[in-house]
Amino acid sequence: ARLTVHAPEREDLRLHVRVPIGAEVDAGDLRLGPRASLKGRVLRPDGSPAPGASISWCSVDARSWPAPLETGISTSSDPKGRFELPVGKQRYLVFARGRKGERAHGLADNTDPSFQEIVLRLETATRVNLRYDERACAGCLLVLE
Repeated sequence: ARLTVHAPEREDLRLHVRVPIGAEVDAGDLRLGPRASLKGRVLRPDGSPAPGASISWCSVDARSWPAPLETGISTSSDPKGRFELPVGKQRYLVFARGRKGERAHGLADNTDPSFQEIVLRLETATRVNLRYDERACAGCLLVLE
C-alpha cells in the first residue's frame, strides 16, 4: 500500500507499506519536517537546456525496504530546463525523461546546506529485453528497476 500525507507548510510523505493479508500494521511515529525546495536543471547531451523534460523524485531516507522508486508525482522542466521541487530536508533520487525518451537520474542531498542544485544530463536510454520461461518461473517474483 502507499501511504501519502500532505500537511500545510510541511514536507509531503509518501511511503510504501507492506500489509500482510489480514494483518494490522503500525507505521510508527511519522514526523514531517518543514517544507523546503530542491532546485535543478536538465540538460541535453550537448549541454543545452532540455525544456519540457518530465521530472519525478522519491526520498532515499524514507525508504525502509525494497520499494518502487516511482511515487506517482512529477513535474516538468521550464523553457530553460530548470525545475523546483517542493520537498523536505532529505536525500532524493531525481529522475528526468526527455521528450524523445532520453533519461537521466541523480542523487540530490537536500540535507547538505552547501547543496545548490542537481544537474541531470539526458542520455539515450538503453533498451533491455528480458526473456524467460513462463512455466519455469511460475510462483516467482521478478522485479526489474
